[in-house]
Amino acid sequence: MKNLNDLWLQGEILALQGKHKEAATHYIKNNMVDKAVTLLTSMKKFNEANELIKKHGSKKGEGGGQLDPTILIKQAEFERDSGNWKEAASLYQQANKFKEAIDLFGKKQNLDSIMEVCKNLDKQKHNAEIKLCAKYFRQAGNHTFAKQAYLRLGDLKALMGLHVELHKWDEAKMLSKQNPEMEPMIWLPYADWLSANDQFDDAQEAYKKAGRPDLSLRIIEFLTYNAVIEKRFYDAAQYYWLLSAESLRLVQSTDSKASKEDRKFTQSFTEYMKLSEIYQAYNLIYKFIEESYQAVIQGPLFNEAIFNASRFLVNNLGTRTPLGISKVYIYYALSILGFRFEAYKTARVGYEKMNLLKIPASWQEEVDLANLKCRSKPFSDKDGFQVICNRCMTSNQLINTASDSCTGCGQQFIRSMIDFDALPLVEFTPPANFDFKKVIDCLRMDPPDSMFKSK
Repeated sequence: MKNLNDLWLQGEILALQGKHKEAATHYIKNNMVDKAVTLLTSMKKFNEANELIKKHGSKKGEGGGQLDPTILIKQAEFERDSGNWKEAASLYQQANKFKEAIDLFGKKQNLDSIMEVCKNLDKQKHNAEIKLCAKYFRQAGNHTFAKQAYLRLGDLKALMGLHVELHKWDEAKMLSKQNPEMEPMIWLPYADWLSANDQFDDAQEAYKKAGRPDLSLRIIEFLTYNAVIEKRFYDAAQYYWLLSAESLRLVQSTDSKASKEDRKFTQSFTEYMKLSEIYQAYNLIYKFIEESYQAVIQGPLFNEAIFNASRFLVNNLGTRTPLGISKVYIYYALSILGFRFEAYKTARVGYEKMNLLKIPASWQEEVDLANLKCRSKPFSDKDGFQVICNRCMTSNQLINTASDSCTGCGQQFIRSMIDFDALPLVEFTPPANFDFKKVIDCLRMDPPDSMFKSK
């Protein structure tokens, strides 16, 4: 071998004897600086190895006091394995191994040190390292540091994801105003967050903006259920009205081209609207029975509205059994107020229905006595309460369990949602070939004289 001489052999012998410093000296004299450096490095004497390189340079003649990155990396690995992670991270930085330094700081959640590294990184050369810094900031939930990292990268999409993930909604909305194409990234997670934080009304609007009316419906259904369970029947009526409006908004077509989904939402609209009216009416019944006289000012007009509401419910419930609605309450109000308004026939119907239901034990004696009093009265209703159909002028009985419609022509009664009296209105559908302007003109016209002459 080229360097096989006495000095080299002496160096090998000294190394085997554990006299590493003397062995290194012999290697240097034999112009084998790298061999000396390797020896010191293998013995974890990194400082001595670096000093040697500073003084003598490498075999390529590269001196000038520069630290050897290879030695720094090996020293960093040694410090890391020894548990000295701070020293290891510092050495990795000196060796320009920023990724390894960031990983060490990240595993120890030393975010301030990561930020110091991130500030000194060149965006063009160390893009991946800056992304790694942002990842650790994001995982730790440090919005400020992560935001700075993403801004350095110019990655607005990742910045928006950060705002959304850490629920910085004001900043997310501001960013979306500056970059409208990012707006779809906000609304769905924002709606989910609002829903999780019991802000259901705002969540419903957010779901609409996210283009997910189906989830908006689900929120309203949840609110409706809660309102019924909590006996907030007025609120339940409002939520059912919202459900009907949302269902109608989802209908794309109602003609022969209507899809299965269209027919489903049309049926939902009709059912939700009817339930809205039912809960609006039941709200009056519930107040009449449950609330104290101090809480509800009762008078003839209020009692008449409750009487009308009870009749409306009897006519409209049919086979429905809506959650939270007590038929005992409905027939109790119908009977008590029917007797008070001298509608004895209607009151007797209510008492007969109550006999088929399980009523509270505390009511039993009162109901039995009132039933006996009612039976002593004529089996008829006082004039003035019958509903006159505004289409065929038929006088209808107060109770029609088949439907809330005229027994003569089948016209559905249109009720006021305040006192549930039948309004003097008739619903009709204009011919399909009439445009909107022509329909309005026809409505404004006076009826022809021939109509009155024929009568």
